Amino acid sequence: MGVLLSSIPTAAQEALSEFQKPSLTETVHISADQVDYDRTREVLYLRGHVEIRQEPWRLFADEVKVDLNTRQAFATGGVKITQGEGESARTLLSADQAEVDLSGTGGWMEKARLSVPWQGGEITIQGQRMERVNETTYRIEEGSMTPCQCPEGKVPDWEVEAQHLTAETEKRVALKGARVKIRGFSVLYLPYLSYPIGTQRRTGFLLPILDLSSLDGFEVTLPFYWAFSESADLTLYPHYIAQRGFESGAEARYNLDPPAQGEARAYFIPDLKEEAYRWSAQWNHSSLWARGSDAKLDLNLISDNEYVIDFDHDLARRYDRYLESRLIADQAWPYAHLYTEFSWFDDLQGGDLRPSPLGKDRDELMVQRLPELRLQVLTRRLLGPLYADLSVRGDNYWRQEQDLGRGLMLDFFPRLVLPRSLGPGIQFVSAAGYHGILYRPDPNFDRDASALGQAEAAAQVSALMDRIYPGKPEGSRYRHTVEPRLFAFYQSQPEEPNDPFFSSVDPRPERGYAGLNLEQRLFRKSNRSGAATAGEVGRVEVTQSYDWVQEIFPDLRIEAWSKFGRGFRGQLDSYYGWDLGDWTRVEARLSYRDPRQNQYHLGYRWDTGEVKSQLFQFTTLPGRDLSGGMELGLGSRLRARYNGHYSLETGRFVSQLLGFDYSGKQKCWTVRLTLSDRLRPDQPDQPHDYSASVTFQLEK
Repeated sequence: MGVLLSSIPTAAQEALSEFQKPSLTETVHISADQVDYDRTREVLYLRGHVEIRQEPWRLFADEVKVDLNTRQAFATGGVKITQGEGESARTLLSADQAEVDLSGTGGWMEKARLSVPWQGGEITIQGQRMERVNETTYRIEEGSMTPCQCPEGKVPDWEVEAQHLTAETEKRVALKGARVKIRGFSVLYLPYLSYPIGTQRRTGFLLPILDLSSLDGFEVTLPFYWAFSESADLTLYPHYIAQRGFESGAEARYNLDPPAQGEARAYFIPDLKEEAYRWSAQWNHSSLWARGSDAKLDLNLISDNEYVIDFDHDLARRYDRYLESRLIADQAWPYAHLYTEFSWFDDLQGGDLRPSPLGKDRDELMVQRLPELRLQVLTRRLLGPLYADLSVRGDNYWRQEQDLGRGLMLDFFPRLVLPRSLGPGIQFVSAAGYHGILYRPDPNFDRDASALGQAEAAAQVSALMDRIYPGKPEGSRYRHTVEPRLFAFYQSQPEEPNDPFFSSVDPRPERGYAGLNLEQRLFRKSNRSGAATAGEVGRVEVTQSYDWVQEIFPDLRIEAWSKFGRGFRGQLDSYYGWDLGDWTRVEARLSYRDPRQNQYHLGYRWDTGEVKSQLFQFTTLPGRDLSGGMELGLGSRLRARYNGHYSLETGRFVSQLLGFDYSGKQKCWTVRLTLSDRLRPDQPDQPHDYSASVTFQLEK
């Protein structure tokens, strides 16, 4: 170790000008107002603004004695060990006195304070005596631990005191004979406590969750977290519901990235209210086998249709028509793609445990795809300007009620494609192909297969026009694009399959339409604050077609969105029915985010349930409703949120939620209060279901 003296008064430098030590592996820089050297004992005495720097650490003290033989430094008076320089400097340790081994990691401190960085703050560990075992481990006697961000000398909102503590700064703090104190008052004694302070997860109980419902009464949950490996963990949810009984729940997570990752959840309850065993299971999984090959699973199972109404486990929305489970496997090659999907639909509209206005459960009538296979050979040049592609699709239609039909479908669809450029910005694409279709019923029901053919042709011509305008502030630019598209499509009418089951599950009517799509887009590029940013700030799209097969004009669709002002965003999706002479569906949403990050949103939906569209076919639910909400910061520590859904048809709120989140001044605890009320979709004329929950969380 070479001892380099810097920033020392001239007299002190002259006094040590003849001192030389053999050069060792590391350099320690020392500075002080006064330096005395005992040549016989080889000891340095440093006084006044002492600084010992051994990167990346610095030790500050009023006085330090350095034994050059043992490389021990004994410091007294305002001892601090810091890391970094200037504004980035951070105090790691402070003490009244300390002994530090300059050649290693050992040492001890009296009346010491250790600061461990954590999530934007720090965890403070104090003790009458603190021994540094190695770079990450400390033993503390008569100490305490708190994550509260409070100045030294102030009482923390909560802390844990103990006679013996062991702090592993990258893992945990272990406390023996722990006393939990709130504002200086002891509230709980624990023989042993392990508190996580690093990135490594730790097993233990989580804080309880309290709920109160007008239908189910008082509820309490005491989660237990089990980190049984570095790549997986398990949380148990013992949950008591006053009017239903004891529910057992579990949630497992794993991350074997890149091969596999996912989570699974399961709940079970002998429901005293319904006098039935009720359960749910979910599994979300994704895995990557090799380049271009992956699989995904989304499994959702329930014991009865009323489960999604009675329990909040994020299985489905209360008004969903069915619950879907899917298993997907993909294989991609440079010029082809193979897609396989198993899908299972569980009907949610009928009643299982309670009478429903929609009748009984219809699971046995649901048609499942077990599986569906699609092979897509991507478009490639065939000859000259002519291209070709191929798609093959196979479906196995299955359902529980065999007499209503089952069977296999195979669709072989080769296609020729001719893309042409007709000038700057003008593109023309035409395509024609032929579906070869095979229907094979379940041999146990019908042995008469059907082979059908169906022709298909499409064409589109588009022209892209744009213009650039100057904007504000100086240097900003706007780009406005207009792209009209003329399109046409025809699909012939095939013969009817021998088994009428296939006509219902795979309808292939004759279709023929032509139309116009007009799209306008606005882009903005800004050089504000010297940093260039670019993005789309608005779009308007209008689509109208004519169906010459049915001799009707389908609904006109207008779709738009825009960012305007500072923080505003609006969206519109609407359909106008020419035969009705009125709008058939209007859905609009307006949102705003202010400079303080407060958020507001308002939505409106009016749907007649009679939307007719060739390009955007979907089932709509009639109704008129409003939705809105906000999230506000009420001061530096309190946030409030509200969400509401109001039915204009019934003149009642479908659901409302009001919540408050309060964070302690010292940023070491939060309280969440949630109040909600909602209608039950299977009992729309009954009183609302009111509930309240309180969650108290100690922050790390």
